[in-house]
Amino acid sequence: MAGSKISVIIPAWNAGEYLERCLLSIQKQTFTAFEVIVVDVESTDNTAAIAQEYARNDERFFYYKYVFSRCGIGRNFGMEKAASPFIAFADADDTLEPDMLETMYSVATTENADIVVCDFNMIYPDKHITSFSQLQDLTIDLSLENFAEYYFRYNAGPKPNNYAWSRLYRSDFIQKTGIRYEDVLTSEDHLFNLMLSCSMPRISHTAKSLYNYIQREDSSVRQTARLTNQGKIYFSVFDIARKFLESVDSDFVSPILSIYAFTRIRSIIFYGQLASLPEDKLQEAITSFLEGEKVEYYLSVCNEKGYIRDYCRINDIHSEHEQLFKDILTLCLKNKTITIDKSWFS
Repeated sequence: MAGSKISVIIPAWNAGEYLERCLLSIQKQTFTAFEVIVVDVESTDNTAAIAQEYARNDERFFYYKYVFSRCGIGRNFGMEKAASPFIAFADADDTLEPDMLETMYSVATTENADIVVCDFNMIYPDKHITSFSQLQDLTIDLSLENFAEYYFRYNAGPKPNNYAWSRLYRSDFIQKTGIRYEDVLTSEDHLFNLMLSCSMPRISHTAKSLYNYIQREDSSVRQTARLTNQGKIYFSVFDIARKFLESVDSDFVSPILSIYAFTRIRSIIFYGQLASLPEDKLQEAITSFLEGEKVEYYLSVCNEKGYIRDYCRINDIHSEHEQLFKDILTLCLKNKTITIDKSWFS
């Protein structure tokens, strides 16, 4: 849309129960120079009707129907349609705080940032966790020297902030890198952000919690954990990241892939617990991930090179928990059964 400064891209599949709440939170933004691109990936409920109603009544809203695809590919389609110098993403079942776009745009233009990252609120049915990732105001130029530390602290930390929806991207930066979302079942945003970071963007953080990440029992993440072998899925994502980073051939590749492999085990356990998987299914998923090509190699490097120690120091993880992480790595490398403790990754 002419005059638009931010394109907000929303992939939606059978999101009728939540979509209007999301769209209304964008329509009520204090920043008005935006366009919203809803990409409907063949919904069978009233998703289309809701999005089309907004498109009829507000010239800033656009509706597109797209052949069935995963979330990331829908985002790629949305980027092709975007006509703004900045791009944001939202999930159809979440909401934006009223000043999100205004704040993010102000930081981006003031700091000349390629990417702006905000904090977010984790909204559960029975509790709210505000400022989940505990960000502070910061601007950093990523480089070969600081990339691994940045990744350890922010993208792979105990409370990671590696989502697409907590970011505002400069469109020409994405275009220059040529990076697009991969066609994977989960973690497509983590992968997208990791690959973008290899082009060493200027990144600004804002301490404001501007996005509401709403947790649901029937969310796609939990459904994936229940209905699929997470280990195989996480390996498919890790394998793409490995091949991409190894092609870069830099010193940051080894520490990042080592911690990435370890945190995938953490994710398998964490989301498995959320989905109430039985222990045998969790162990099956962990084993499947460990069997993937070069996973064992990078976990070994994680131990041998002290990356798990560095990770714990950077994230102020106490010594008892650090030893627990080392014990998990040892069990993985010895192909021993891991007894899941719900406190491990809390």
